[in-house]
Amino acid sequence: MKRIIIILSAIVLLAACQKENRIQEPELSTVTYSVTAPVEFEIKSAGEASEINVLWYGVYHKKENGEFKYMNDMSAFVDVTDPSSIQVPITLINNQVYRLVFVAQHKSAGEYVYNIGEDGVMTLNPDAEVTDGEQMDAFVYWEDTGVITQGYNKEIKLSRPLAQINIGTTAAELPPSVSLTVSGVPKSYDIFNGQYAGEATLNYTFDVPAGETIDVASTAYSRLASMYIFGGNKIDCTISYKKADDTEVTHPITDVETETNYKTNIVGNI
Repeated sequence: MKRIIIILSAIVLLAACQKENRIQEPELSTVTYSVTAPVEFEIKSAGEASEINVLWYGVYHKKENGEFKYMNDMSAFVDVTDPSSIQVPITLINNQVYRLVFVAQHKSAGEYVYNIGEDGVMTLNPDAEVTDGEQMDAFVYWEDTGVITQGYNKEIKLSRPLAQINIGTTAAELPPSVSLTVSGVPKSYDIFNGQYAGEATLNYTFDVPAGETIDVASTAYSRLASMYIFGGNKIDCTISYKKADDTEVTHPITDVETETNYKTNIVGNI
């Protein structure tokens, strides 16, 4: 009888322990963002179609010390077919505060044109194969959610942290390709504070598009190339190409003004 009492006591104790260790599931809410990454803002994209084909959203959780920690398992990439309309549902834990970051950009051959660090700093990916300057276009947005209590729908519009550079010529003979060396370009862009830092030199070779023009002061220039760079700095640009007779042509241009979300046209008898 004594043995039976001991066994029953053990069973009761085990049941009590199981009850005390039960974990309560957190309450979740789904917030849905209708994201717009327009092809046009103050500047007009030189090509016929946007090269934006992927959107990354990053989720940062606000800790008790006020700092935001990047949550890799809650962040994701979304394929984009129509940059003017993207639906992004994100599941978050109630009674918590988050910072949400969105970056729309181009991806090809498994590489993204821009890398975004956990600190929100955006840089060009040196491993990305950029074959057209339009592929360097990108759009960003971020916000703090406040305390999550329920799901909601919100429309947001991304902004372009880049300047557009257009190269145009009045020359009758156009080369098949043109090489650009652009120096003095900001090396990085901090999405959270909107600041640029460092300097970089970019080297690209692009095919010259047939039949495309750049209109400046009522004059149509044949477009040699267009590209996007982090804006705000004065840059130096060297344009080079080969003529049909293999003659090398080089045009160095210095102190070119750039401004975020505006276009800078470099035109003439290049």
